[in-house]
Amino acid sequence: MKTYIVSGIEPAKKGAGRFLNFFITEFQKIDKNVNIIFIKTPENKIVKFLKGTIFFEFLKELYYLIYRKFVRTNQIENASVIIFHPQSLGVKTTINLISRNDKIYFYVLDNFFFCIKSYNHLDNSYVPCFYCLKDIHESNAHNCKSSPNNVSFDDYKLLNNSIIENINKITFLTQNTNQTKLLLTKYGKNAQVEQIGMNTGEISVDENVVTPDYFEYDFLYHNTLNHAKGINYFVNLAQLMPDYTFVIPYPKAVVEKLCNAKLDNVNLLFVPCSWETGLRELILKSRITIVPSLWSAPIEGSLLKSMFYANAVAVVKSEYSFSSEIPENLYIQLSENLQSTVLSLESFMKDYISQHFKAKEWVISFLNQNTISIRNFIAGFK
Repeated sequence: MKTYIVSGIEPAKKGAGRFLNFFITEFQKIDKNVNIIFIKTPENKIVKFLKGTIFFEFLKELYYLIYRKFVRTNQIENASVIIFHPQSLGVKTTINLISRNDKIYFYVLDNFFFCIKSYNHLDNSYVPCFYCLKDIHESNAHNCKSSPNNVSFDDYKLLNNSIIENINKITFLTQNTNQTKLLLTKYGKNAQVEQIGMNTGEISVDENVVTPDYFEYDFLYHNTLNHAKGINYFVNLAQLMPDYTFVIPYPKAVVEKLCNAKLDNVNLLFVPCSWETGLRELILKSRITIVPSLWSAPIEGSLLKSMFYANAVAVVKSEYSFSSEIPENLYIQLSENLQSTVLSLESFMKDYISQHFKAKEWVISFLNQNTISIRNFIAGFK
């Protein structure tokens, strides 16, 4: 039986793309005849130029619509297919792959399988959302739109039904224990789930991280610019703690547009940069790196990198997030209640102790275990 890896995202890009590149490279060591098909991700320069214009969403949808015509998935039949990011690959393409093939594996990158937004979070809250875990029609009641690609509710429902109807030939490949629990809650205890982990290879576990002699900033936001990732939480926290400096590594105008507010408080600083252009150094210069993540986040690169490099890390812990699987002595636990969070952070700052060494050692061990788990899955793949 032939094997295909079919992805809606491109290997060798940031985040999830880096994991896909690692996964494919490892797979080709075992099976050089594995077939790789993916949709090329639009170049960052073009996306940045068009983003914010009235044409952006239309052109993005048109791009994926055209590109899906060129990816040769109709030829795939009676095979084993490993699928990444079905919302970018296309719902109808994914349904066809399920119907025509003998064995389907979904690597679960986010929560798209029970949340049309992919990040199970409502914008006006500080907690994860589980309305659609039992009934996906709840997304209509809350006016939820698909992300990051346009998927109509009708198509989303068709995919959900296709998965349920073909559940016996589908295996979900999960990143962590809580993600496994959510998938089993969604599709039942008889669903086939194999937890293989995640490692994007962004962290060099042999790197010797030297902490600075002094800190320039108090708190740093480290995550994607998104409501579910906690940008509003961080901004509102800064307003409640005017005596401390809060740094956001994104342009002020972009953050203001997303938050729909003028952000002129003097303790809120904007230092636009990427990991390659200064974000790593910002982490080292900050007392506490905050990775809020208000959804049921699986393994996030931003959290692992923060734990590896930062002096101390703070997260909003929730029941089904990856952070709840991390030993509690390695991070500062924040609350969805901002006033409680203020008290926690002020208390920690009074008796500041760097958590860096213990957290770094845990990350190294964790990533090594994940790498072994992924390689074991690939070695035993049939």
